[in-house]
Amino acid sequence: MSASAILEAATARMAGLGLEEVNERAALMTRVDRKYFVDASTLDRFFDLVDDDFAVLEIGGKRLMGYHSTYFDTADLATYRDHLKGRRRRYKVRLRTYTDTGTHFLEVKHKGLRAVTRKTRVPYLGELEVGGPVPRLGEPGHAFVSDVVANAYRQPLPGPLAPSYATTNRRATLVSLTTDARVTVDVDLRLTESDTQRVAGLRSQFAMIETKSGRGASSADRALRQLGVRPVKVSKYCAAVALLRPDLPSAPWRRVVRTYFAPAIAG
Repeated sequence: MSASAILEAATARMAGLGLEEVNERAALMTRVDRKYFVDASTLDRFFDLVDDDFAVLEIGGKRLMGYHSTYFDTADLATYRDHLKGRRRRYKVRLRTYTDTGTHFLEVKHKGLRAVTRKTRVPYLGELEVGGPVPRLGEPGHAFVSDVVANAYRQPLPGPLAPSYATTNRRATLVSLTTDARVTVDVDLRLTESDTQRVAGLRSQFAMIETKSGRGASSADRALRQLGVRPVKVSKYCAAVALLRPDLPSAPWRRVVRTYFAPAIAG
């Protein structure tokens, strides 16, 4: 059985929460993130361990939501190279679209002290045509990103930002009933290079789990440890570049992408 089928079945039996209550319980714009990859069997056992401790986000009767993210970078992929080198001052810029609600946010995710992730976002300020041309940041979007980076790191942008890679996936969001923890589970993940439209994807038997907590390891992290799963350091953006640009260095993520992702295919 695919990870997608396991996720649909597991979330169907959980308690549901509306978006407003989820944000009240755990907005977590500043948090510690941990990422894991699990196969379908392990995903099923994970839900057996945690489904009494968590509820699932439900909007309009749906529990698996569609996401589309366009990542922006310089022509020489400066933000990717900062992640490759493990620089403390590193960040990602993306336009996130919630495809079920048609809402769009421009987001900057950057690392703070002690590996804490901070996310700053605003409603999209660029030039967007849904289903049309690749979105552009425009002057307001560049100004927003520039301000966030300047406030975080006291440095300017390394150059103009343009669409580089895009990701699409379906996601279930779990929220702890007792703490501030959240867990996202992604399936049907596809990675696309904006210029060539070449595509790669997460293999159907795997899911990507991300735990988010303001207080260190959560019960979800402990459940995954009990199942023998260890966190990995990789982002969707870095995985996309590593898969679709084999001419670029990708040593920190090479084993992960070869294990869990299908090779690049024509779009």
